[in-house]
Amino acid sequence: MTRDKLKDEAYFDNYLKANISLLGKIEEGLEKAQKEGDKDKEERHFSAKINLEFRLLKALYSAGKPIDEIKRLFEDLLNDFPAFWGEHSSIYDAYDLLALAILFRTGKEELGGIFSLLDSTGRNDALTDFYRKYITEGIVEAKGKTSHGYPYDNLLAIASGGAAVRPLQLKHYLQKDWYKGHKQAFWHNLHKNDAAYFGYWSFEAGAVAKILGIDDGSLKDVPYYPYDLVHYC
Repeated sequence: MTRDKLKDEAYFDNYLKANISLLGKIEEGLEKAQKEGDKDKEERHFSAKINLEFRLLKALYSAGKPIDEIKRLFEDLLNDFPAFWGEHSSIYDAYDLLALAILFRTGKEELGGIFSLLDSTGRNDALTDFYRKYITEGIVEAKGKTSHGYPYDNLLAIASGGAAVRPLQLKHYLQKDWYKGHKQAFWHNLHKNDAAYFGYWSFEAGAVAKILGIDDGSLKDVPYYPYDLVHYC
């Protein structure tokens, strides 16, 4: 049974089959470039590999695959991320990676390189700092603004509200802010493409729910909310 409600099981089976095959070809090209010492081609293949793995991870979750399978792919991404991401990369990738780290209860030792990378590239912001403080110090503290403002500033504001209203605030974020706030993202409206859609998931909403201990029973069937991941550990 799929977790995503916009496409059916047959769609995701086809998507995964095609893109797992494509990943194999990219990895072959990467290996060839490394043997030839072609750094430019190696970099292109490596970036393509990581970008595709992010999409496959979301597609696996959308398709209803076991969380353990998704976690294995996440661990590969975590290992490769420092060599992929830089000062001109999308902050969305960093947000997704750190949110998944929260959901999989990744230890601070495994994430030290990611936080150092954010610092060295000048990309640390209010959301990544929120994650960092929780992961490294167990502190729940949201201060400042995020790199993209809306909708992430609205998400962080939930941390300042009372516990009783947080489920309603998070539901509002998911229903009114999250998708609308990503209208400039490459994946916005991708469900209209019958070959490229991999699922819409607000991993950061799940991470914030976990950090704040939000009672999310009312969010189980709310679009974009990764309920199974929040409750995995």
